[in-house]
Order: sequence, then structure tokens, then C-alpha cells
Amino acid sequence: MATTSLTKITSKAERLYEIRKLISDKEDALKLELEALKTERDVVQLELIADLNKTGLESIKVASGETYTKAIRKGISITNEVFALKWALEAKAVKIDTLVASQLLRNATELPEGIEAVSTEYISVRKPKEVIN
Repeated sequence: MATTSLTKITSKAERLYEIRKLISDKEDALKLELEALKTERDVVQLELIADLNKTGLESIKVASGETYTKAIRKGISITNEVFALKWALEAKAVKIDTLVASQLLRNATELPEGIEAVSTEYISVRKPKEVIN
């Protein structure tokens, strides 16, 4: 019975390998195709913004019915991290980096108040070392 169970488990693991390999291969192919399309999109968007600015237009409607409107996104850039962090703490605009916190607390016997340990089961895959002929 143990051999049958082991055979079933091995079969499922091998099927999982095949599926993961197919997904990886398709993702790699799509990634290259998407990168090329995104680069072209970015170039055309910059050209459209330049054309709209040159003509004084704010938007343009195309045959599909979509309207492309020039917009401005405002944001910030940190020029002095010390002052910015001081302000963020006072303004309660700080977000906890759970990955860093997890690494810092991984061997802690007691966790700080407001933090709890969580565990999630998952499948880890180790690929075989390639043999060079």
C-alpha cells in the first residue's frame, strides 16, 4: 500500500512539474511579447502627449469611441529621508514593511504587541542541478 501511495504522490509531483514548466514557458514567451507592446505603447503615448501639447488640444476621440485625455499626475519625491521620515511619523503616513519585520523577528521568542506570527503551507520546488557533459 505504501508503494501505491508513493507512486500516486510521485505521479502528482511529476504532473505538477509539467504544469509549472508549461506555465513558465508561456510566461516567458508572453513576457517578451508584452515588453515589446508596452514599449511601443509608451512611445505612442509620449508622442500623443507631445502632439496634444503642440496643437493645444486636451483630448482626442477615436473611432472606437474611446477618448484619450491629457492628464497630469502629481506626486512627491523624497529629497531628504531623515526629514521625510520625521514628517511621516508625525503624520502617521508610515507603512510597515512586513517582509523586513518578518526577517527581523524570525528568531524572536516574544513578538511586539500588535504583531502575530502566521504560517501558510505551500509547495516548495527545487530544480535539479544541470549536468554538464
